[in-house]
Order: sequence, then C-alpha cells, then structure tokens
Amino acid sequence: MTIARVKTWTFGEVLSAVDLNVELDNLVTGLNAPSAFSVTATGSTTARTLADRFVDIFNVKDFGAIGNGSTDDTAAIQAAITATQDSRVALYFPPGTYKVTSTLTITGSLRIYGEARYGTSITWTNTTLNVITVTTPNQVAFEGLTFTGPAVATAGAILTLTATANHNSSSYIKNCTFVLGYNHIVTTNAYAWVIDGCTFSAQVNYGVYVSNTFNVDAGDSSIINCVFSGSTAGTAILQVSSGGLKIKNNKILSGSYAYRMVLASGAVTSICLIEGNSIELQTTASISAVTSGGGAAFTQLLVSGNQFAQTPKAVALNDAANFLKYISITGNTIALSSAASATGFSITNASNFIVQGNLIVGGGGTTPVGISIGASCTAGHIGANQYVALSTNVSVSNTSVTVTKNGPILLKSSGIAVTVSATTAEEELANITVPANLLGINGYLKIRMIFNVTNGVDDKIVRLRYSTITGTAVFGYISTTVDYIVVDATLFNRNLTNSQITTAIATVNTPAVVPPVSVTSAIDTTVDTTLVITGQKETAGNTLIMSSYFVELVNG
Repeated sequence: MTIARVKTWTFGEVLSAVDLNVELDNLVTGLNAPSAFSVTATGSTTARTLADRFVDIFNVKDFGAIGNGSTDDTAAIQAAITATQDSRVALYFPPGTYKVTSTLTITGSLRIYGEARYGTSITWTNTTLNVITVTTPNQVAFEGLTFTGPAVATAGAILTLTATANHNSSSYIKNCTFVLGYNHIVTTNAYAWVIDGCTFSAQVNYGVYVSNTFNVDAGDSSIINCVFSGSTAGTAILQVSSGGLKIKNNKILSGSYAYRMVLASGAVTSICLIEGNSIELQTTASISAVTSGGGAAFTQLLVSGNQFAQTPKAVALNDAANFLKYISITGNTIALSSAASATGFSITNASNFIVQGNLIVGGGGTTPVGISIGASCTAGHIGANQYVALSTNVSVSNTSVTVTKNGPILLKSSGIAVTVSATTAEEELANITVPANLLGINGYLKIRMIFNVTNGVDDKIVRLRYSTITGTAVFGYISTTVDYIVVDATLFNRNLTNSQITTAIATVNTPAVVPPVSVTSAIDTTVDTTLVITGQKETAGNTLIMSSYFVELVNG
C-alpha cells in the first residue's frame, strides 16, 4: 500500500492579520446593525439589507411573546399588534400556545396568521373575557389560528368585529378553529366579512353572531365551508340585523338551532341565502325566524338544497308578527327526528312564499307532519313535494294558501299480453309493489287493466287483490260474453294509512258500462304492499287475456 504525501496546499485569497480583523469587524457591525448589512436572495437580483427583510413580516416573539402555554403573553402580543397594524405588514404567530389574560385590541388594518390551525393556539381561562376586539373600520384578517377558551364560560367573545364611529368592513377569518368559550365570533358593527373554512366547537352561546348596529341593512357577508359541532344548547349562527347573509356549504351539528333569526326591533333588511348545507341533530329547530320587537321586516329568505337529519323542525317561521315576506323553500331533503310532533316546515305567519320540490321523511314520532301552514299566512303556495312516513302531509289553515297535489308516479306498466293457461284455477297475471308510506294518508292508486275474452258464455273473472293471489279482493268483474274489457279502478287511503276504499268501473264492447262498485279494506300501507292482478275461467278451454295495464300513485 502506497501513501501519497501532500506537498502543496492551495488557498484562496490569503488575508493578513490586519485584513482579517477588518472583515470580522464588518461582520459584527452588520449583525449588530442589519440596516447596513445587505444580502442577495438565491435566484434574485437585488441586494436588500437584513432590516428590510425582517420587516416584511413581524413576529410576535420579536416583541417578547413566549408561546409556552403558561407565560402570560398578553403585553407582548398587544405590543406586536400596535407596532404592526396599518403598516401593510403581516403579524406572524410561530407554532406555540400563547396565553392571554386580558383583551387584545386592534385599531388598524392588520393580517394575523399562524402556523396552521393545529400549530398555533391562543388560550385563556377568564370565563367572561373578550379575547380580541377589532375597532377599526378597515379590513382585519385572521388565518391559521386556534382559539381555546374555558368550558364554563358565562360571557365574552373570542373575536369581536366592530368600529367606534363607523362599521368594520371586508374582514375575513379563514382556516381558524374556535373551541369552547361563550361566543366565538361577534359582528356587532360590521359588514362584507367572510368566514371561510373554520371549525367551531362546543360554544356555550353563539358560534357566529351577525349584526350591524351602524346600518341594520348593510351586510353582504358570508359563512362558507365551515363546521359547527359539539354545542349542547347553543346556536351555531344568530342573525339580528345586517342583510345579504350567505350561509353555504357548511356542516352544522347539534345545538338548539343551526341558524336563528331574531330580527332586532325596527330593523328592516333583506336577503338570507341558506344553501347546500348539511344540518343535523338540533334539539329545537334547524332554522328559525322570529323578531325581538315591533317594526321589523325581512324579505327574501331562501332555503335551498340543504340536507336535514334528526331534527324536530327543519324550518320554523313561527313569530306572531307577519314580518317575513318572499320566502322560497325548495329542493331540501329532511329526515325528521322521533319527536312526537316533528314537522318538516312550520310557517305560522308569513306572506308570499313557496314550498316545493322537497323530500320530507318522518322519523317515527307519533304525529309527524310534513308542512304546517298557520291561519295568519297569506299568498303562499305549497307545490309538489314528496312525503314519506308522516301522519299528516300538509296542514293548511288559510284558504289563500294554495296546495298542489304531487303529480302521479308510475309504479308499473306493461303492454305485453298475458294469457290465463288452460285451467280453472285463479292465476296471477301481474304484481305491483306499492312502497311503504308512499301513499300517505290521503293518497290514491289509479289502475287500468285491459282484457280480451272469447269462447262462450261461461264465467271469465278478473280480480284485483292485495298481497297475494289469496289476499283481500278489492275489485272483481265477471264476463259471460265475448268481450273487450277496460277496467279503471281507483284505490284511496281515507285519512288513515290503514283504511281504504276502492271504486272501479268496467267498460265492455257490447257496448255497455258496468255500474261502478266500491269495496272497503284495511290494509297497512306503512309497509311495502303488493297489488296482484288475477284471472280465472269457469271452463279451461275458454280464453282470457290481459293485453296491458298500468298503475300510478298520487301521494297525499
């Protein structure tokens, strides 16, 4: 093994002791005075001093915040806010838990952001604390922060948007998490704000409180893509004024109400869009609207394309005052809770409204109702809706409210001829399933059957039965001639799901019309039911053919 020896070392520029001391002095001076020390970022072309680079973003730790969850960071955070607001520079909260003990106040435009909602947390233990209050009319933004308060809070709010001589405008709160505490976001005096992608958990009172005391009509704000959950008796969204509110694509679980309007006395405003949300497990009502005093008026409430589940009332508009006008409730799917008197839509007092295209399913309560319209309502219309497993589909107490029956549903039809075989036994020619609860309490079935009969004067019998070929016969016709027979039968539920009357009439080609007959029955239509069309011949060699049939259902 040969070991090579290094004979020569090559250096770059060799500095004398004096030169080296000068360079070190320059480095120390630059570090101590970053305004005099310039750097060029990789890939860029312009050198900037460190001082310039540092002020692009302010950091709360540069003002003394610790973020260890136990040290009181209130003074440091407030100092950072005061230094940063109106500077067009963002204030950054590095990962950590920042404890506050008194209110933080923002008086100028500011953007505050953290290191994702699970990386940066602000906490407090005071049960009545207003954590952050915004008093500027200018935009303030919060992003990527988690706020965690006490479980036993009795007052206060996490974020309050207001302004001392105007109203706050265009603020936004994005990808933040709010946990526990009394109220989460309160907009007492604000408009055109956006809450997007936030999570609200277990608030005592309100998730979002919507108001504008400076101008009760000014609004145009949005709550979108959020999740509300974990509140036992609270309300996810409360609105007392500030029109133009849009509530879209949210998941709202539990609480007394998902959305509640308690319109302030004398407030006149309009437009609330509640669209495309998943709303479940409320204990009082999912959506409710009342007033807190006289003189209030609200127009254009639109509830569309939402999914409701396990709710005693999907929409309850039950104020004694007729303050609501121009209401559209369309395209929603409602699965009611098992509460005894659960109701899909309850409208006590409103005017100029339409309810249609909704699916309402009972939840097993004793007297579930699809739609209830009070005597004080005017100029309303109940269009075609689908009702399942309800004691009452529609209850209307005012003749100025019109109700449209649902169009017929074709259950089954066939144009293929079916011939009774060479036997004298009764044979099944067709069977039709009537789905559980689809008839409602006043729905009906329309059945048309067409037969051809030949060969002599012996009896040829056609029947309509329930369940099986041996079940209850609700219609029968005997032909003793060569006939072309058209049977039209209508089976009605009689204000009960287990009481029917069937009326049928047969038209034959002799020509003659067989007088109508009526037969009562007591079939339970809350379970799947089968209708059976049968044929029977007295003489096996005769001919009995069903050439076609159809069965339609109209929900009632």
